[in-house]
Amino acid sequence: FGALQTGMIQGQENPMFYIESNKLYEVSAVITDIGHNIFTTAVMANKDFYDGLSDADQALVQQAIAEATDYILDYQQGLEAESMAKIQAAKPEVRFVSLPEDQRVAFREASAAVKAKFVEMTGDSGQAILAQMEADLQDAKGK
Repeated sequence: FGALQTGMIQGQENPMFYIESNKLYEVSAVITDIGHNIFTTAVMANKDFYDGLSDADQALVQQAIAEATDYILDYQQGLEAESMAKIQAAKPEVRFVSLPEDQRVAFREASAAVKAKFVEMTGDSGQAILAQMEADLQDAKGK
């Protein structure tokens, strides 16, 4: 908040509910949606524990994860709209901008070097994590 307020930083990258709940909109004239910030969470378990589950129990866990993911994505959309309405009510002069697809391309292109560095630093395991994250994001976009 202070860094935005004093101009030390010129922008932020947060989910809308966070911007609203932490009142970051108070020091922001424009809030830009570049279409990438899907707030999700991860389900993790000890590999030995998970591998020790029966096939039926693993399937049950996977089904629960899929259903929870669908719920979270729907919930998030409503939460985003609610947060935007609260921001607009609290600060009517704030301007919301949503970038069209052609303007989002530059952000994807700029991230290529970051992805390459991540894989360089983490090797095959990092590549697998990155591939899974990208697949999950594509799946989320489709829902």
